[in-house]
Amino acid sequence: MHICVLTVDATSNNTKWGLTMHGKNERINVFHTLALFITSIGLLNHVIILPPLVETAGRDGWISITLANAIALLWVYIIVFINKKSNQKNIYKWLIDHAGSVTANIVVFVLILFLLSLAVVTLNDLVTWTKVSYLPETPKLILVITYILLCFCTAVTNIRTLAILNILLLPIIIIFGIFVASVNIPVKDYSLLTPVLEHGFQPVIRGMIYPGAGLAELFLLLLIQHRVKFRYKYWQVALIVILLGGLSFGPLTGGIAAFGVEQMKQLRFPAYQQWGLVTMGRYIEHVDFLSIYQWLSGAFIRISLMLFIVVDLLDIKPGKNRVIGLAFLSVIIVCSLYLPFSDMQFIKFMQTYFLPFSLAFLFCSSLLLLMITLIKTKGGAKK
Repeated sequence: MHICVLTVDATSNNTKWGLTMHGKNERINVFHTLALFITSIGLLNHVIILPPLVETAGRDGWISITLANAIALLWVYIIVFINKKSNQKNIYKWLIDHAGSVTANIVVFVLILFLLSLAVVTLNDLVTWTKVSYLPETPKLILVITYILLCFCTAVTNIRTLAILNILLLPIIIIFGIFVASVNIPVKDYSLLTPVLEHGFQPVIRGMIYPGAGLAELFLLLLIQHRVKFRYKYWQVALIVILLGGLSFGPLTGGIAAFGVEQMKQLRFPAYQQWGLVTMGRYIEHVDFLSIYQWLSGAFIRISLMLFIVVDLLDIKPGKNRVIGLAFLSVIIVCSLYLPFSDMQFIKFMQTYFLPFSLAFLFCSSLLLLMITLIKTKGGAKK
């Protein structure tokens, strides 16, 4: 009888906040996890990295993407190994057990700052595109608050809700992507991708940073591993790498084939500009409004996922504390968008500092966890 009373109290407490997030609702399967990361990282690799990639590697950017993917397929072994050896425990708790509370607190604090920065740059890029493309007269504050409120309402629920929303959104994103790529074939001239290696191999190597920064975000799989029902298998994560490579390869080569490399360097949003070329017969054109769905859906899932991972890392339980925590994080993100910088400065910041740092940080973080795993494994073997 006493147990029943406790159950009712817990349920009513969660119902008060509209949250029923215990038991199986706290975990998702591997398919849902992979789909989440295809959408989240896909926005970065399909849209955000294109300007710096074209600026750096030019028409040879497709080689940069190919080489970055090849290296990522090897790096995936590290992710799968850590996932296995950590027994899918919450990374924060696992670090406390294996490296001490001081190390764990430092690592998690830096990770949280990084996750928030990902949300900030994503929201900034989204708001800039929104004002440039279809809502130029709408105040920035209205756009920012609307977007962050949607993400807040999703992140305050649970990982299962986010995964289900993503499964509903992702198929249409894919269909629209295939549509714009195929309909624009008549206006593409793939001979514009030649000559290959016109400026040597150095621009290709430097260009690898940008697709690599996106692929390195697969490290975040480890931050939600305790929310996944089964361990990751190599082929599953490798499949994401290949699909993300295609999401970068398609708009890059398609954009160069449609606009030429020099004109594409002048475009702020080359993936979006390709929608402007779509025509179907004599009477159907100007269907670029369909890209709004793609962009908003991708940014919505990406920012919501980052917010959820932050509160989950901090082990903030569903309820009042999570609402307060997410509200505080949302305010930080909104305020960050009002730092005094222009869009040109933002692009330069992304190209010169943020994306290279993102790649280095995530790669080094994976090596740190690998070292801790190996040291603990050897220690256990000696015992």
